[in-house]
Amino acid sequence: MGTIAGGLRGQDGAPVVAQSAYAYSAEGARFCGQLCPVPAAGTYSFDLRLEQAVRLQGGFFWSRGASVGDTVTLQVVDVDDILGRGAGAVLTTYVDQMPLAPFDYNGTLDATTAGQIAAGLYLRVQIVHTGAPSALGVTYRWFEVAS
Repeated sequence: MGTIAGGLRGQDGAPVVAQSAYAYSAEGARFCGQLCPVPAAGTYSFDLRLEQAVRLQGGFFWSRGASVGDTVTLQVVDVDDILGRGAGAVLTTYVDQMPLAPFDYNGTLDATTAGQIAAGLYLRVQIVHTGAPSALGVTYRWFEVAS
């Protein structure tokens, strides 16, 4: 299994993560996009570190070049053991092995059990891919929690 933290990286090595131009609302709603290039058949994890506490509301995703048998999973993971449950502990699974359609596809990530996610935890997108190189894009929707 390969792990590509943050998905796409810029020339400086930092993850390429962009907030939507439509992210502002008085309630503090934010949208954050992440591109996950999938190099070839295999299982890949893409981690996005939360710099501040949020209440995840869900989001949207698109896939390009998916194959029959491909799945996507969305989890909250304690990569750095900040909660003392062990490094890499999976705290919540919002979407568990949802099948991807074998064509360009858009779907919804539903966080019906939304709760506060502490700063320093990671949103993990895990992709099981069975074919040639492809890509998955994820847009999360959350409310930032004032500190």
